[in-house]
Amino acid sequence: MARAPINLLITSVACIAACGAARGTEVTGRSDKPLAEVVFVKRVEPRRFKDDAYLPETYPAAVAKDGRSFVIKDLAEGTYDLRVRLVDGSVIEGVGLGKTDVPERAGPLEEADVAALTDIVAHMRTFFDRNRVFFIDGWRGVDDLNRQGYAWMLVEELRWRDTSLGRKKGEPFVIWRMDVWQFEKMAGAWRKVKQFKVIYRLNVTEKDFEKYRWYFTTAMAGYQVKGGKQDLGEVKVPEPDPATARVGFPEKGGERETKM
Repeated sequence: MARAPINLLITSVACIAACGAARGTEVTGRSDKPLAEVVFVKRVEPRRFKDDAYLPETYPAAVAKDGRSFVIKDLAEGTYDLRVRLVDGSVIEGVGLGKTDVPERAGPLEEADVAALTDIVAHMRTFFDRNRVFFIDGWRGVDDLNRQGYAWMLVEELRWRDTSLGRKKGEPFVIWRMDVWQFEKMAGAWRKVKQFKVIYRLNVTEKDFEKYRWYFTTAMAGYQVKGGKQDLGEVKVPEPDPATARVGFPEKGGERETKM
């Protein structure tokens, strides 16, 4: 069972020696803000979930005394997101939504599309007490399959009422998931497609969950590591945005928001 306070998630799940992948890349970079920690995150599709929990592979970098320069050695080739911890303890993590296959003449989603998708997710019938969209990207137009739009979104799923873990352990637990969902627009209506990408699945005590200050962004995502020596240049860390974050546990004690 994954019970990881936010301050441990940065360093406790490193998979440097156990992953069995080829190594050899030295990656350097500099941050535009002072940082306490820098971690390279590799999103590996889980083959199975242990106790319904999932954490990605993580590789901590060494941060210089100035808090801005960092280096990691022997990093396997692949695609990585960055997760950083600010000096105040807040965590900011990049997540790529995987936007692909955009039709040549397609345009961006309109405000009405974003509002409709956000409302659909918020009122979807699920096991969870609350579903919340952190951010959305997509297109509108017409593709070869006659779809009028497509969207990718980072969704938080949260259940705090009467969990089986809470009953078993005798203390309140929260079931917390972060996934990338996909929607397509057909015949003028948005509908969820089966494909989704797991970002996190955690079972957390309420006491630990209340400590979370975990911000997500589409920046700091999708770095391609190709071998040899590689410099990322200056990494611009966005300002923490409460609209795309899990900050504390304000829902505690509240009623469910999704419909059964």
